[in-house]
Parts: sequence; C-alpha cells; structure tokens
Amino acid sequence: KNQSIFRGTAFSLELKDEHGDYISLPEPQFLSVDTIKREDLIYSDHIMEQVETNIFTPIEHSDACRTAGIPLKRGILLTGPYGTGKTLCATVTAKLALENGWTYILCTNADEFDDILQLAMNYGPTVIFCEDIDRVLSGKRTARTDDILNTIDGIGAKNGAEVITILTTNDVEAIEKAMLRPGRFDAVIDVQPPDAKAAIKLVELYSRGLLAENQDLTHVGDLLNGQIPAVIREVVERSKLSAISLSSGESVVLTSSALESAARSMGYQLKLLEAVTPDKRSEFVKGMSLVA
Repeated sequence: KNQSIFRGTAFSLELKDEHGDYISLPEPQFLSVDTIKREDLIYSDHIMEQVETNIFTPIEHSDACRTAGIPLKRGILLTGPYGTGKTLCATVTAKLALENGWTYILCTNADEFDDILQLAMNYGPTVIFCEDIDRVLSGKRTARTDDILNTIDGIGAKNGAEVITILTTNDVEAIEKAMLRPGRFDAVIDVQPPDAKAAIKLVELYSRGLLAENQDLTHVGDLLNGQIPAVIREVVERSKLSAISLSSGESVVLTSSALESAARSMGYQLKLLEAVTPDKRSEFVKGMSLVA
C-alpha cells in the first residue's frame, strides 16, 4: 500500500486469460510515455476546452480542486467515430498523470473494468483508461451492469477515493442510460473529426517544419474540414513524396498548392470509405469525388 513499485507509474494490466479465467499472478507492464507530447493532441477548440477542463485540470491542479471541495472521483466518457483521437487523449493523459504524481492504469479488457477499478482505489490518486466500454455496458440492464454501476457509484468508491475513469465508445447509443448521469459519467465529450482550424494545425504538425514560409493554408483547411487525422496525415505525406519526386530527392518543401493537390487526390479512396462507412462525413468527399 505504501511502497508499491507501481504507485505513481503508468502500467497496463490484464487479469484474465483468453478463456476468461483469472490469472493467478497477473503481471503489470510498465508503459513508456517519454515520447508523448501534449502539443500533438489537436481537436477543434470546443472539444479541446472540454478535455482541458474535465480531464487535464483535475490532474494538473489536484490541490486546488481539493481546496475547492471538488471531488477527484470523476468519470469521463469519450464518444465519437473511429480515428478521431480518443486513444491519443489517453496517452497524453498518462504523461500528465506521471508528471503530477498520479498512477495511470490501462485496462486492456473492458470485461475486467470493475476489477481494475477496485484495484485502482489502492493506488490513488489514479487514472484508469479503458476503450470500448460499450462491450459490457450496452443493451438491457443486467446483473453484470449493476455490478459495474455499484463499483463506480458504491459506498467504497465515494469514500474519499481519488480515481478518474476515462472510458471510450464508438457507439454511445448502445450505452446503458443509467451510466450517463453525473456521478458516474460527470462529462460526456463527443470527439468528432477536426474542423478547418484544427485541420490546419494538424497539417502544420505533420509537416514537421517542412512547410515553405508564408503559406496560406485556408483552402487546405476547408478541404480537410471534417476529415479524421489519419486522412490529414496522409495528405501531408503525399505532399512530401511529391516534393521529393519533383526535386529528384534533393528537397522536401511543402506548399499550400501541393497540399491542396494531395487533398484532392484522396477523393477516390474517401469515396470508397464512404460507401462502407455509415458515419456522417464532411462535404469534402462529395467534392473530391467529382475531381477523382
């Protein structure tokens, strides 16, 4: 309790084997956060503000929260489609946790969430992250659901425990509605693809200093408005490849026109993705499909 080598570290933990049986001696695995950079986490401004307020502030200003009487037992649900940066938020949170004296536990299996939550109370203050929680909290309310609710909201959890729980889902409509009230999930943050302003920031990030000076990226941002970061990254990489090709490998300098051309070249691929993905996407796909 007082001298654990895991207190104040970041680690993942798996309690059950592939058959669902408890492992007699589970082995936590330390997580490396050395290369994680907070500035790499880019969302649209209104989403970033919610993340800063509900996740980062309690971790970075814990004493101020305690003084103000704000409980550090908090639940955060990150919703939204695949590929919008929910997992990246978790990795940045892990780094902040270590920098501010919190323990960080990655729950690798949603079926083990309530067990991990009970364990985390021994390592407080603690952040727990678990993806795809709808696997165990969807559908009709069951005894299993009640077990999880009781663990989150039970007397033991309220007895001064300092545990921030961050869960994700790509299907928020499937989540048991009893979970969504404050006290269980204090904040539900809908992480959607970046808007034009955030898209420009991502282009600048992925360019890694290779952008030519004084480039107006307004049109690039408009083209990439509503696209997931993976698409934006590929646009930048294609621009780099084009620059290398045109210079016979002698120079890699990115211009706004090259980025626009690369964005348009994504049209056919995004049209195919649109055909198999029911998620609502931006008008970018429609416009680019005409060019393609």
